[in-house]
Amino acid sequence: MRFTKLLGVPVMVVGITMLLTATAYANHAQVQAKLDCTSQTEVCFDLTVSTSDFPAEGRDVTVALLGHMKGDADAKHFVPVGQPKTVHLDQNLDNAMIKVCFSDVMTTDFDSFEIVVAAVHPQDFQVNGKARVTFGPFANNCPAPTPSPTPTPAPTPTPSGAPTPTPTPSANTGAVLASTGGFDFRFPLIGLAILVAGATLFVVSASRGRSTSDR
Repeated sequence: MRFTKLLGVPVMVVGITMLLTATAYANHAQVQAKLDCTSQTEVCFDLTVSTSDFPAEGRDVTVALLGHMKGDADAKHFVPVGQPKTVHLDQNLDNAMIKVCFSDVMTTDFDSFEIVVAAVHPQDFQVNGKARVTFGPFANNCPAPTPSPTPTPAPTPTPSGAPTPTPTPSANTGAVLASTGGFDFRFPLIGLAILVAGATLFVVSASRGRSTSDR
């Protein structure tokens, strides 16, 4: 009788442990993830979630974003990007779609992403049979930035009412020439007038000389 009582204690401990373990494993979340990036500065994921034996208040998980830097030779080196998100999972989900987004991400710095989904209280439930599960890597298919066009400089406007500059005429420092190839007729005319005057004086003098001799 005493032996039976002593044997009953470890049996009870084992039974309680199995009951707690079964309860913990009964709170189970099945999660799938898909990258859905449609922005140059925001990375989103679509989570497909099913839950079983969750309590009425549901369970929480954290979702952390990791990125692989461009040019990093270590293909397995992923760095945290931003802060993890807390996502609430309701009971009795059946392939429910839950979108999780991370803002203010310089997507051009990374060539691929991963996310880590972890149970907030792993003693209560597991995600895909684990306390935490990593999805990825996902190739970076976020939209590339559109190059900005080079602005065309606008022409400088002319102030309204400003006078239009008038070309300065060339100073005419020479004599006005006739349209006969540049020959100036003034000098021959002056010479001709002098010649006529001289001839007139000669004729007058000659006439007076003859008059004197006749007397």
